[in-house]
Amino acid sequence: MINDNLKIYLDNLFTPYGIFQGIEEIKSELLSDLNEHYYELKSRGLDDETAFQETIKTIGDIQQMVDEILENNQDTYRSLPYNFSGTDMKNTDFRRVKAHNAKFNASNMKNCDFTGADLTGSNFHASDLSNAIFDNTNLTGVKMSAVSLNKSSFVNTILTNTNMSTSEFKEAKFIGSKFINSIMHMTQLKKTIFDSCAFTNVDFKYSDLRGICFDGQIFNSVKFDKVILADATFKGAILKGCSFECGFSLSKKYYRDKQKINFDGAFMDKLTYLYLKSYGSDLSKVTII
Repeated sequence: MINDNLKIYLDNLFTPYGIFQGIEEIKSELLSDLNEHYYELKSRGLDDETAFQETIKTIGDIQQMVDEILENNQDTYRSLPYNFSGTDMKNTDFRRVKAHNAKFNASNMKNCDFTGADLTGSNFHASDLSNAIFDNTNLTGVKMSAVSLNKSSFVNTILTNTNMSTSEFKEAKFIGSKFINSIMHMTQLKKTIFDSCAFTNVDFKYSDLRGICFDGQIFNSVKFDKVILADATFKGAILKGCSFECGFSLSKKYYRDKQKINFDGAFMDKLTYLYLKSYGSDLSKVTII
């Protein structure tokens, strides 16, 4: 007879790795061995809880077992359509998983840890990812629209073709991350931290970037069109081919914003320099490159 608590424990332990033949075989064999050990301990007079706790202590390194399976089943693993949509997965350990095109839509994923994961092509639309960790994570082609990412962490994260439009990033941190062809329309970035990041062909259209510090960072072909940038700083930053279009109907408001940006010590190509100069930005301490 299979102990229900052991089965539930293993199901939760293996949840981040999805379901396919190799994983299921490991879980089935492990459950059989653990079950046998559990009833052996029971036969020695241990109570249910003590026998359960002693049994789960014998579980080896699950991640190592899974990694061995993935080395032999990489193509199959990446093609499977994992669907966690509409689930409560808060506090789940997704570290180092490889799940391409997975669905996490409208899910509670607070405090989830995706460190070192490869989530290429996955979708997190309308999910709560507050306090989630995406350090050293591959988010190429990932959709994170209308998502709460408050206090989330993106350290050395790959953000290529990533869509983060209409999402909230209050007190989130991006450190050493690379944004390439990313879309960040209408994002809320209050108190967001950017440090040592590089932005290439990124579109921030209609986003709120008030007071954001972009000091010392690199911007190539980045669009800040119709963006709220009052009190933002680009001190020592490098800006090439960037646009700061105001738009006609709200031109006065956006003109004033451009005049409140600190560009001291920044380096700009001539066209970006002239573009900002036409809005009355203070470029007295800018170097044209």
